[in-house]
Amino acid sequence: MVREWDPRTAPSVEIEAVLSSLNAALAADLPDDPPWRIDSFREYLAVTMPGERRICWIAEAEPGDAHRGEPLLGTANVLLLGEIGVIEVIVPPAARHQGIGRELLSAVANRAYAEGFTSLGVEAIGDTPAVGFYERYGFQCAFVEIRNILRLATVDWLNLGEMAAGVGSGYRIEYYPGGPPEELYEAYAEAKAIVRESYERTSWWASTSRPGRSPGSPRSWWPPSTRPGPTSTTPWSYRPTAGTGWAARSRPGCCSSCARPSPG
Repeated sequence: MVREWDPRTAPSVEIEAVLSSLNAALAADLPDDPPWRIDSFREYLAVTMPGERRICWIAEAEPGDAHRGEPLLGTANVLLLGEIGVIEVIVPPAARHQGIGRELLSAVANRAYAEGFTSLGVEAIGDTPAVGFYERYGFQCAFVEIRNILRLATVDWLNLGEMAAGVGSGYRIEYYPGGPPEELYEAYAEAKAIVRESYERTSWWASTSRPGRSPGSPRSWWPPSTRPGPTSTTPWSYRPTAGTGWAARSRPGCCSSCARPSPG
């Protein structure tokens, strides 16, 4: 059973069930990545930048499983921003190959279509089962990104301190655990919007493959002239052939290649 789910009002036991589902998928697909923690997980799902909305779904074997703390069959969400929706479908290994991912994907696509969106996007980690999942629905890779993991145990902190001291006059580096304070929201949102607009101008329709990509690098995909409708499903950032597209999206505060565990 797939149902829409609101992380803002969900009880803590349901938040924990969603987290467990995510970590089960992450452990299978990206075993070297650290698991998600409960800290601020509700906020990650519920809080968005100005002008954005996130809609979530969960899949249960029986109604009320999440409320009882039972394992979930899968989760999905779509982040609606601008003219596109960016989706995430997660199915833990124990529930894969049962059509759960397809059902979640269909729910997301139909809802986005009902909201007036004609474009959807997704980002996936290369060489994970997610690639094949989305390709089965007709999506093609639009571009490949390289991202790296910084392992803190290997950091040369002395050298890093010298680099930080070399920041240009009038600037300083600050760290805000859990995100910037409220008084910086507006400036932070403006800076992100500028970066996004720059990205869209330079590489929105580019189809690139960078040499030297590591196996864990994210791939972005575009669907071939597919619009979500009553019976269609649309995933990932693939290059469109008839005006329908998807854009890559990274998760905030992530140091693990913005991993997207695989649907099933």
